[in-house]
Amino acid sequence: IVIPNFVDTTIFKPTSPTKSEFGMNEDDFVILYPRNISLARGFPILIDLIKYFTKKFDQIKFLIAGRSLQEIGSDKYFRFVKKVIDEVNRSENRVVFLGSVPHNQMWKVYNASDIVVVPSLFSEGTSFSVLEAMACGKPVVASNVGGINDIIINGYTGFLVPPNAKDFTKAILILYLNNEIRKTISSEALKIVQ
Repeated sequence: IVIPNFVDTTIFKPTSPTKSEFGMNEDDFVILYPRNISLARGFPILIDLIKYFTKKFDQIKFLIAGRSLQEIGSDKYFRFVKKVIDEVNRSENRVVFLGSVPHNQMWKVYNASDIVVVPSLFSEGTSFSVLEAMACGKPVVASNVGGINDIIINGYTGFLVPPNAKDFTKAILILYLNNEIRKTISSEALKIVQ
């Protein structure tokens, strides 16, 4: 018996933006990282993206939904990560940690974002984060690693890039600077996931 991985498109679907629910303005450009904070899930790449985009673009903010730094503990690596985020947030809240979000509420988080990043460093199974983002009509920039590259058609339903900050930055800039590309990818991703 084959049991396919899937996303429930009656729950995960495009809705009106809910950015204000997460302390952001509707005109903010929100990049969502819907992953636990871990090496395998590419959190070090996210840190580099946060440093770059918060320095270059005032409108860009980051939303992180997954176990927060406080939930993980005081490991030296995570203390460093927290220090970096605190420095970025010094003048304003550019990075919002939501911590663990119940799965039945994640549709709100996806719909509060403009794009979703999935910077996994290693192969994984079918990524529910990618499927859920696509079902909510959000363009995804993801690592070109096994499991994820079975879902996204590069340049058509999202972007597949090598797992490093430089290539993620290039793909994010394409989506940030070109609303038409963002809309087209969103539309095609939504069709595929449905």
